[in-house]
Amino acid sequence: MRTRASPDDFDGSPSEPSQTGRVSSVVGVMFLAAAFIVATWSRLDLPLGRSHDGINTAVWMNGGRAIVEDGLVHSRLGATTAVFGTYAHHPPGLYLIGATAYLIGGTRPFVARLPAVISVVVGLALAWAFLRTIGRSRLACFGALSLAVTTPMLLLWGPMLNHEAIAFPWAFAALLVAARAQHGRPVPAWLAATVGFGAAILSWQGGLLVLLLAMTPVVSRWRRSAETDRRVYLALGVAAVVALALTVAWQLWSYGDLRDVIDAFGLRAGEANTQYGFVEAQVRFAYQSFPLWTIALAAYGLLFIWRDAANASTSAALIATVVLYTVGFRNGATIHVYWSFWLVLVVVVATSAAIDRHMPQAPSVQVGFLCAAVVMVVAYATLIDTKGADSIVIGARAGDVVLHTPVPKGQETFYVFSDVDEPPPWLLYEVQRPVGLLTDPAEVRRLATDQPNAVVMIQRSFVDKVRVGVFDAIAPKAIVARDPYESVRMVDLAVALG
Repeated sequence: MRTRASPDDFDGSPSEPSQTGRVSSVVGVMFLAAAFIVATWSRLDLPLGRSHDGINTAVWMNGGRAIVEDGLVHSRLGATTAVFGTYAHHPPGLYLIGATAYLIGGTRPFVARLPAVISVVVGLALAWAFLRTIGRSRLACFGALSLAVTTPMLLLWGPMLNHEAIAFPWAFAALLVAARAQHGRPVPAWLAATVGFGAAILSWQGGLLVLLLAMTPVVSRWRRSAETDRRVYLALGVAAVVALALTVAWQLWSYGDLRDVIDAFGLRAGEANTQYGFVEAQVRFAYQSFPLWTIALAAYGLLFIWRDAANASTSAALIATVVLYTVGFRNGATIHVYWSFWLVLVVVVATSAAIDRHMPQAPSVQVGFLCAAVVMVVAYATLIDTKGADSIVIGARAGDVVLHTPVPKGQETFYVFSDVDEPPPWLLYEVQRPVGLLTDPAEVRRLATDQPNAVVMIQRSFVDKVRVGVFDAIAPKAIVARDPYESVRMVDLAVALG
């Protein structure tokens, strides 16, 4: 008598799904996708502001806009913009996505975040297909993906236009291609090459994953596991190498040499100058990004992944990618909570293994589990606030200030009284005009003489440093709203500064 669910339980064989099984899979994915969209809907059209979400989305949209308005060649495929200079630290695919979004909907924030949302939705469908290919039951697929769409990591950073979310479906596509080849199922070489190229041209992490997956035939021979279709892995690997070579060529074209890129890699690989060390930061970020029960179940599920000889090499490639990317770029992982976004993939694979391992055969228990998962997803989508979302909401208020600041006719420069070293990407994206950074009260007084009615956006923290009480006198509403920015007339700022 069996005490746990097998891949064929509840829903039919993965290799020969029934019509009912197909329908249940489609319904399951649609439900999870809808829950993700509902949970993030209120933030999708927020202005790009002072947050990681606003900064990253603005970078790629600025480049995309440059492609459309300045052309592919003049903009260096989006790397060079009139307002932001040159930025080519990541593969260029995201700039093309930004250009597509800009062509469709202009500068509206909702359109800027839409590619990331679509990527997550497609990723959920491909994750389901991948799990079925490696033998997971549909119940385990639904349970694991339910846990994924209730994690703050996915709900908070999934809608952000950056390589983590955009490459999310390509990662599962690469895993799916590798798993099918591992199990002797047909995969056209052109499809494998497309997936390999797409993953690598969008993300360094995607390129690393594909290259590790391309080593599967070597690992399979060492483990004496099933014979693999080497043509598929060759197509994956060669396409990824081509994409990475094109990325390096594009960076040379953009910068003239690779010193800037090498310096960026060195910075991210070093230690971060923060109050938290690398290990402590990872613990804090994990607690912020994943519920404790999800962490516990995923850790437990990892024990069963290594015992699954048929799929161990594919799972190992995924885990190694996340570990190498996180540990290899310690600085980035210490100061960016979303650096380990692809832990969501590990959570999906590991928790599905744990669920299948211990799910009882009794239909009543399985139905109860399904109902509990549905209730949990609905609660997170409609009732429970996403942990950390307030940082994006508050940051967006700065963007809202910019959008609703009436700039007088004839004012060509958008002035900011702030202590930042350079104009932030979100501000450049919103104003699309030269930005003048002001730090010296004497300069403010000079401009007030020439342009008394010019609008200047002030940063609360910097004004407080210059003269305590100035911000209270000029823009008291901003304090009530916990808004770090407010717009005032240049002459009023000069008078308040004394």
